[in-house]
Amino acid sequence: MKKKQVEDDSTQQEIQEFEKLDYSPTEDISDSEYIQQESDVEEDVSETIKNELSSYVNILQEVKSQQSLDISKLNCLYLEDQVDSQILFKVQLKELHDVKFAVSFEEAQQVMLNYQFDFIVMDINLQGEYNGLDALKIIKTMPAFSSIPIIAVTAYVLPGDKEKFIAAGFDDFISKPIFKEKMMESLEKIFLSKY
Repeated sequence: MKKKQVEDDSTQQEIQEFEKLDYSPTEDISDSEYIQQESDVEEDVSETIKNELSSYVNILQEVKSQQSLDISKLNCLYLEDQVDSQILFKVQLKELHDVKFAVSFEEAQQVMLNYQFDFIVMDINLQGEYNGLDALKIIKTMPAFSSIPIIAVTAYVLPGDKEKFIAAGFDDFISKPIFKEKMMESLEKIFLSKY
């Protein structure tokens, strides 16, 4: 019984001390001043969040730049019947270890027997009997080449073409002209996604 009374006294004391505390504002502020103070706090929080997000984006960009693809070790076969497109490709991607060109699939077959390639870039409209889609189907049945990434390219792009070419079995699609940025983005998507 004594223990219960001591607890009750202790609780009563805490309540009395709590009631003595003054929780009224130290200064009289108007509603508009209160709203302004609240707004200032929200701005501070917003600014902090923006700074943290900016820092996070910088970290992501740094990580991405460290994961850039070194194309200096890659060999490419480019099936392209237009000389100007061949030249542009060679200039834009001069960092590649080696690039071989073929104007038709028939010519490409001979080149493929003599060299190893890390990826193939293929124009859809080729000279000879086979177009790029036909060539893709044949290459995918060849055991030595079936796993080589093949990127479709064409100057004549219609809505839905990219989806159509990907569905046909190409690893990616790029519209002409082929500039380094577009090709690097495609190659990084293909090669860096494997790791």
